[in-house]
This record gives sequence, structure tokens and C-alpha cells, in this order.
Amino acid sequence: MSYNQFAPQPKPSRTGLWIVLGSVGLLAFVGLVVVVVIVSTTILGAVLSRAASPQFSAADASTVLLTSTQSRAFGEWSEPQTSNVDVAEAQSELASGWKSDSPSPSSLPCEFAYSLYPVTNLESGAQETQPVLLNDQFLSVDTDSTFSQSTRVFASTAEAAAYITEMRQLIDGCTSYSTSSWSATVAPLPLDSISLNHAGWVETGTGDNAGGYYFASDIQRGNVVTRVLAQAGSNDHGMLNRSLFTAVVTTAASNLQALRPGSGGGSGGGSSNSSGTSA
Repeated sequence: MSYNQFAPQPKPSRTGLWIVLGSVGLLAFVGLVVVVVIVSTTILGAVLSRAASPQFSAADASTVLLTSTQSRAFGEWSEPQTSNVDVAEAQSELASGWKSDSPSPSSLPCEFAYSLYPVTNLESGAQETQPVLLNDQFLSVDTDSTFSQSTRVFASTAEAAAYITEMRQLIDGCTSYSTSSWSATVAPLPLDSISLNHAGWVETGTGDNAGGYYFASDIQRGNVVTRVLAQAGSNDHGMLNRSLFTAVVTTAASNLQALRPGSGGGSGGGSSNSSGTSA
């Protein structure tokens, strides 16, 4: 057969070219989707992280304290004794109060229980300058049972969370203690109605001008921890109990949950005294 150079020749197939171009386009599209997902996830994660772990100031923290209106739902509001101090001053107050009550040698692991503030004597360095605020005996129930509330502003959320972990360990290590004015057994007090990170304890005992019960709970959100304390008076007729304490703590937790950076101001809790009078 002779070759005719003028005869039409078969065109080369472009199937392979289209497959290559299609593959490249698909890979580029997939890569773009991956980049978009990564960027979106990073931005969303940052937003959620900031929302979940906000950074508060001392002024913000003051608004966590129960107001007079909130307090009157549970008992009788009274103008609280307020204290604006730092951790070092609160530690000094704790050490002095503990020593003056002549604790038994075996009671040392329970020293933390004598603090009105979310503070222990195990902290040092920069933590000693962190601000704490106390509204002492702002609420009374029955005859002479009282509530107090304090706040502390930590340097970071991680530091505040570490404090709650430390408190749980201290509570677990304290089963009973005895001083010249109070002897009690101690037990952890988890509160199922509180979704925020928290640690608490209850003391059952006897002592001077005491009604047999003492409740305490520390609640943490972001870099703020608030402590609620309740002490039964000698003439308490059973009104101060776990149920009432939980209701007051739940209100404090709601205040903390609603807190927003930049929302604070004043000494909180309806108190007009912000001069730092020590309780």
C-alpha cells in the first residue's frame, strides 16, 4: 500500500490531556477547601477560646458579688464589711487567725479552711500581688447564721484552674481538725447544680458561738475565682443547710457566668464602702 501524504490523517487523542487537566483542577479545588477549613477552624477556635476563657479585671470581678436584691431572696441583707487587699495580705490574715486559735499539730493540712478568701499559704511570688475583694457577712438567715463572698483575680485562666485543682487536693487531704474555738470533721462538697469549675467543702463540728455547720465553695470562670462561705450561728434552727447554701452559690455562679470583660466598677454587692476596711 502506498502512502498518500494528502490523505487526511487521524487526529491524536486528547483524552489524556483532559484527564491531566481535570486531575490538576480537582487537586487545586481540594487544596483550597482544606485551606479554607483550616483557616475557619483556627478563627472559630480562637473566638470560642476567648469566649470560654475571658480575661477579667478586678473591677469586673466586683460585679460577681451578690447584690442586696439578690441577697434578700434568701434572708436579711446587711451592709457588708468590705476588704480590698492582695493575696499577701490575705495570707497574713489567714496565718494570724490560724495561729491565734492554737490548732492541734495534726490540724496543719486544714489551715486553708480558715481563709475568708480564695487564698492558701502555699502561693508565692507574683501571685502575692493579685487583688482579692471581700464582702463579709452580707447576708444573715434565721437568727445569726451568716454568708460572706469574696473574689480573686488571677493572672490567667490556667492559673485559676490550677488553684481549683489544688483546692480539691487540699480538701481531700483534710478530714478533721481542732482549734481552741472549733473542732470539726471535713468532707468535700461537690454541687451538681454548678456547671462551672469548682471545689467546696462542708465542716460539721462544735465550737464557740457556732451552730455546727460551715459551708464553703470556690467557683472559677476565666481568671476569676469567687468564694461563698456560710457559717451556722449558735441559735440557728436548721434554716442554714446544704439546700440553701447551694441556692446562694448558684446565684453567685450565675453572676460569674454572666460576667463580661469591661463590665465592672465599684466594690460590688450593693456596698457603698470601697475603702478597704478589713473584716
